[in-house]
Amino acid sequence: WDPSGEGRVSRTAFCAERGLLRWLVEHLDELQEEREKGLQPSIDQDRQGWFLHWASSGTKEMGKAEVLRAVLKSSGTSPLESSAVAASREWIERCWLLWDRDGSGRISLKDFCAEGGLADMMLQQSTLATAKRVVRRMELEVHDPAGLVACCQQLVECSVGIRPEWGGLA
Repeated sequence: WDPSGEGRVSRTAFCAERGLLRWLVEHLDELQEEREKGLQPSIDQDRQGWFLHWASSGTKEMGKAEVLRAVLKSSGTSPLESSAVAASREWIERCWLLWDRDGSGRISLKDFCAEGGLADMMLQQSTLATAKRVVRRMELEVHDPAGLVACCQQLVECSVGIRPEWGGLA
C-alpha cells in the first residue's frame, strides 16, 4: 500500500481493488472474533488453553494458516511486517512435518503438546529471541557494569530454560 516507502498510503492505494480498505473490511470479522475470545493464555503455563484459543471454533486442530496467525499474534508481529511474516511462514513450512505427525495437514492438540511439538519449538524460539535481545542490549551497555551483570543473569536464565522478564509469547 506504500510502494514508495514514504510512510503514507495514498487515497488511490487505500481505495484500490486490493487496497488497504478492502484488507480492513476482510479482517474486521477476525478482529471482532479476537476481542470476543479475550486474552490468550500463556503458552508456557497453559498449552492446551493457548492452542484452543487459536484453533478454529469447535475444532481441536490447526492448519498452517491458523498456526501462522497464532505465531504472529503471540509474538506481537503485525501481519503487515512482510519480512517477519515470510520468515515465520518459512519456519512453519520447514518444521510442519515434525508437528503434523499423522500427515493430515493439520496439527492436533496432542501433536501440539507432544515433546518436540509446536509448543516446545515456539518456546525454544522465543527463548532464543530473548537471548539475542539481551546480547544486543549488552553491546549497547558496555560501560554499565550493573547492566552487564543483569544481562548475564538473563542469558544464564535463558540457557537453563527459564524465560526472564521479556516481551515474547504470552
